[in-house]
Amino acid sequence: RARRFCSLRGHPMLVAGERRLVSFIDKPRTEYAADDPFDALAASLERRVAWLRRGAVLTRLELAGLRERSCELPASAIEILDRGGRPIGVVVSENHAIIGVVGQARVLWCALQHDRLRVTTFDARSPVFDGFASARGPVILCGGARDSVLLSPSTDGLSELDRRKANVASVLVDDSGAQPRLVPDALSQRGGLTRAGAQG
Repeated sequence: RARRFCSLRGHPMLVAGERRLVSFIDKPRTEYAADDPFDALAASLERRVAWLRRGAVLTRLELAGLRERSCELPASAIEILDRGGRPIGVVVSENHAIIGVVGQARVLWCALQHDRLRVTTFDARSPVFDGFASARGPVILCGGARDSVLLSPSTDGLSELDRRKANVASVLVDDSGAQPRLVPDALSQRGGLTRAGAQG
């Protein structure tokens, strides 16, 4: 009953099922199983943390000890998550995650502070399109038909790395330089394809 991949492109593969998280490194391994269904919004094998949703409740799960902390999601967060797009979750640190939904320009900032979870929403200014793991950390690709922007999430929020006047589906994330940047995807521009990817 796999629902989707919940790890960023470039990270070890994590598949979210209806009631379990499964990693694929050398062989399939169940990282977490539950009696009740959940939605995996963000997960990182490297940091051993997952952020899960059960209805109106957000849970931060420590995969190593299966320790959970939960909080009620604010109405603004539920509105973003219920729009029906694919979640793009970025585990920024052991205690922070940014969760967006493809096509939505607002994102959720999730934090564990003093043993309490806090969720706030803020404007990403452009609709979320995809997320990637670069050598310098996770990046989020946002944009639309005319503009593309590459954002770097940190514990201070989102900072802009690069911007390009191009359809977001016709750019690649180039990770070969000092910092990730956007480059034209010659194949999609020449062949009329619409795809975005990472190269390094």
